[in-house]
Amino acid sequence: MDDTQARGLNVPRLADGCALDAGELDERLGEIERLASWALRERHDEAGRTVLSFDRAAASEVRDLVRRERDCCGHLEFSVEETDEAVRLAIRSRSGGSHR
Repeated sequence: MDDTQARGLNVPRLADGCALDAGELDERLGEIERLASWALRERHDEAGRTVLSFDRAAASEVRDLVRRERDCCGHLEFSVEETDEAVRLAIRSRSGGSHR
């Protein structure tokens, strides 16, 4: 998967340090790509974190993905905020670096 397929998420870069094996990682990246293809509305960087806004219809999928990512990517911090219109996911490196 390249950055265009992930719609600018830089998923391969975020995967650095992931505890999943190669097959599991490939499957997860495909899942992220599919979710982004229909639900991602906006991506931007702010204050050392990457912020992704998803369509509200994807709320349960985003929450499930974040739960599983917390298990395999302890080097990242995730926060999820839900509104009536969107689900906002912020991702930050525990070391404080950006995910560009």
